[in-house]
Amino acid sequence: MALLIQLYDAALDLDIFDDEVVSQENFINVVAGNSKHTKEVLNFKCNNYLALHFINCIQPLFNELTQSKIAKSKSFFNKRGKVFTEKNLNTTNSRLKNYTSPEKDRITNHIAKILKTYIAI
Repeated sequence: MALLIQLYDAALDLDIFDDEVVSQENFINVVAGNSKHTKEVLNFKCNNYLALHFINCIQPLFNELTQSKIAKSKSFFNKRGKVFTEKNLNTTNSRLKNYTSPEKDRITNHIAKILKTYIAI
């Protein structure tokens, strides 16, 4: 549970989510795959590239964060309020390789520091 709280706090620090829109409880339930019976969602505050990069960085920790499962869950929304579809996720992911920004690097470094404390790399 401490890891999930740290990831949520990091997401807020990195401007991935707005804490007034995405609560800690919603974040934990959605990424852990516990929101199946509720209407909990994650509304990203950042662009699609950064949202997907954040998901890719934390994905190894969660079985529910594959692109297919994300799309089927209908619990992940972009900053315009539209649900992420599998096609949208695939397109963004393929373009993400060529996307560079200081924010992307910041996400990578921040999440890597957190993961080092929980996983033997």
